[in-house]
Amino acid sequence: MIPRSPSNQEPAPLSTGAVDRFNFAIQFEKYRNMVLKRWWILALSISVAMVIGGWRAYRQPDLFMSVGRMMVKPQVNALPSVGSVYIEELNNFFGTQVLLMQSREVLGEAQAKLVELERSLPAPPAPVFNVVRMRDSNVFALSVSSTSPEYARRYLDAVMKEFIAYKKRMRTDVSENTASTLLREKEKLEQELRRVEEELYGFQKQNNMAYYEGQGNVAVQYLVELKRRQADVRTELDLLNAETAEQRIVRGVESPVMMGSTNAAPGAAGRDEGHSPQKLKIQSEYGSLKNAIALLKAERDALGKFLKPKHPKMMAINEEIDRREQLLKMALRQTQDEIDAYRQSLIKQQEALIKNIAEWDKSALEANQKASEYNHLKANVARIKELHEVLVKRLNEINVGTGLDQETIQISESASQAFLIGPRRSKVLLMSGLAGLALAMCVIVILDKLDDRVRNVEDLQSSVAETVLGQVPAAEEGGDGKRQLIDLAVHNTFSEAFRNIRSSLMFSPVASGARVIAVTSAIPGDGKTTCAANLSVCLSQVESGRTLLIDADMRRMSIHRHFNIANERGLSDVLSGQASLEDCIVNSGLENLDILCAGAVPPSPGELILSENFRLLLETVRNGYDRVILDTSPVLAMDDPLSMAPLVDGVVMVVKANQTSMRYVQKSLDLLKQRGARIFGIILNGIDVNSAHYYYFYYYSNYYQSASAQKSSRHARPRTLREAAREAEEKRKKSGDGHGAE
Repeated sequence: MIPRSPSNQEPAPLSTGAVDRFNFAIQFEKYRNMVLKRWWILALSISVAMVIGGWRAYRQPDLFMSVGRMMVKPQVNALPSVGSVYIEELNNFFGTQVLLMQSREVLGEAQAKLVELERSLPAPPAPVFNVVRMRDSNVFALSVSSTSPEYARRYLDAVMKEFIAYKKRMRTDVSENTASTLLREKEKLEQELRRVEEELYGFQKQNNMAYYEGQGNVAVQYLVELKRRQADVRTELDLLNAETAEQRIVRGVESPVMMGSTNAAPGAAGRDEGHSPQKLKIQSEYGSLKNAIALLKAERDALGKFLKPKHPKMMAINEEIDRREQLLKMALRQTQDEIDAYRQSLIKQQEALIKNIAEWDKSALEANQKASEYNHLKANVARIKELHEVLVKRLNEINVGTGLDQETIQISESASQAFLIGPRRSKVLLMSGLAGLALAMCVIVILDKLDDRVRNVEDLQSSVAETVLGQVPAAEEGGDGKRQLIDLAVHNTFSEAFRNIRSSLMFSPVASGARVIAVTSAIPGDGKTTCAANLSVCLSQVESGRTLLIDADMRRMSIHRHFNIANERGLSDVLSGQASLEDCIVNSGLENLDILCAGAVPPSPGELILSENFRLLLETVRNGYDRVILDTSPVLAMDDPLSMAPLVDGVVMVVKANQTSMRYVQKSLDLLKQRGARIFGIILNGIDVNSAHYYYFYYYSNYYQSASAQKSSRHARPRTLREAAREAEEKRKKSGDGHGAE
């Protein structure tokens, strides 16, 4: 296999970087063309903006600035015992100071002090005051700008001094208001103190507090003793109610009879328990009787085993048992009577104790109330005296603190000599120019958005669904006014564009097998005739590519001019029956390409298109040629292409870049579809070869230019299409057959 020379090698595929550069070039060119198209808006806007900006800049007077500094003054408390009277909020201290410096009162007072200087100036000084806190410090940076340097310096000095004076007035006002408030409160406390002291003296005069204090103590102690005795009596009553007389005798509790007087203190019986001879005697007799009865019953039970109940011994024992039981019952009754009497005595003692406790409670409560009232009066007097002392101390502190220096901010740097800061006229001009540029760009972008003309393939693909068959570079007209036809012997961007369109059309799934194709456009001037002629030339060069080009635009026929042939007879003559089809078809001078010119302008071309003759003509040429190309009228200009649309296999739309409105294209496509036309695709005509959107053709033109140069060095230059057409015309004239086809 013979290797290719560098001039014959196919173009290498684009790398990723090249694609990125290509996309950037497309975007750059888009905006460049946008600006170049309306460059006068850019120039006008920048010029006007700079003129206005320069006029305003040179009309402005010179501006001077004076700067100074103030700082938060360190505080030393010379008298720690004396508190600060005037305290400022520290959370928002710095922000508050900045606002106070910028307040109307401070600035107005400072400006009022410079009235005489302001009157002597030729123009108003227009001072502008500014203050900021310096970062990470307790220093304020102040500045004043004015048209007068002397006024700027003096105004800044006046502002700093007035701010200190303003804070001093605030501090004085606060101190005076505080002192007057404290004096009023002091007078109120003195009056209140005199009143409560008089109340205390009167209370002491009416009541013997020494007696009440002693009486209260005695009453409390006696109440304690009474309540103890009441508890003992209640306990004794509970025991009496819970025990029987027999249980009490067995337990060994002394009876009230044996206890003596009932006025003895409760609990004495308990304390003397087990020491009374009478109690021991009763307890001994009660025990003897119980034992004797038990012995008698035992003896009776023993004798009962041998003797009958009526036996004298048994009867004597029973009588003795009965006698002793009677004695036992009498002892129990006597004890029970004594217990009842003792219970009544305890109840009376309890009632007497309750009455005594109530009386002593009342006495103790009265004593306590008097003491409490007395203590309350004393405490009230002490509280008011303490408040009075605090107010007096605070007033003394205010008097001392007023004489101390409590200023928190001082001037660290006085106002400097004013220096020139503006206006910066060059900067103003530059900013004006930039503003004009921005305004112009906005206007250009808005106008570009409002302009819906088709510019490139991306515009078409984003607006219509039809396929773009290819792009055709702008064709220049020759000196004789004839438009450019491709030269089959030369490979350049123009000829390769139509070869690309031919391939797209032949291999398109939509146009597969199509033989009769109409070429039209939305409006006149889109280059449909040039595209139809060149497409026919390309189609005639393929194998089995016998092609017929019909000039179906019978109002503005122009196919004959492209091929330099006479328009003596043509389509109108065939449809009107004035000539036969064979007589009107002529050879173009190229192999496999015949032409049917439009002929004379008929009175009603639309009726001829709708006639049966036109349908029969299409059937005839469909059978006689491999492909038939019809150059029709514009869709929006005439109804002819819409009438032809259902009769042909498909339609190719030609759109001219930077001329045809997208609305026209969409309207034309909609009309063709309404008539049942098959749209094979769109040809974008009039593309700038140097455009980035035409990079494909520009990329391959270098390849073909080098290949063509190599071929021209080895072969003679072949004849061009126009030369072939001229030779065919000369042969036709010599043979006398002005309308025959070779």
